[in-house]
Amino acid sequence: SPAFRVSLEQNDPSDAPWRERELNRLAAEGKRIPNLIDKFLEQHWVMFDVNRRTTSPHASSSNWLTWPFLYHGVPFLSANVDDGSRKFIILLGNPIVWWYSLAVMVAFGMAGIYFLYQDSVSARSKFYLRRGGWLMTGYAFNYLQFSMIPRTCYLYHYVPALYWNILLVGIFTDFAVR
Repeated sequence: SPAFRVSLEQNDPSDAPWRERELNRLAAEGKRIPNLIDKFLEQHWVMFDVNRRTTSPHASSSNWLTWPFLYHGVPFLSANVDDGSRKFIILLGNPIVWWYSLAVMVAFGMAGIYFLYQDSVSARSKFYLRRGGWLMTGYAFNYLQFSMIPRTCYLYHYVPALYWNILLVGIFTDFAVR
């Protein structure tokens, strides 16, 4: 509702006690309480707004171009130890999986370009090229979107694209083994 939206813009929507007070205030004034659709739209507006405002650099953030190379991890927890040192828990993917899947994607792309210029391609090769092409398209949609997003990004934003790449490893391995 418009009254709720104006109030939402003036306060922090993640403040749960504020939200409850606001809903109680609207009910006391006889105004319409937001329904499921209103809440759904409100949450998406809040997510959009938070993502739009998250632009300042952070020590754990990284550039989207570095993600496939696993260049920069994300520290989740740090603690001081008795001997004066600091210990960290860092999100860092399995380098073998990440680098092998990147190599497979490059090899599959090169194979696709090679077969594109061949006069006759076997039905088997076409089968794998189509499946791999769909997986590379899924990878591109999940990865390249971050080149256009101005917000601060982290390594974990690459994980959905990595799933597509790992699936491509399966297709490529099946193609190579058969």
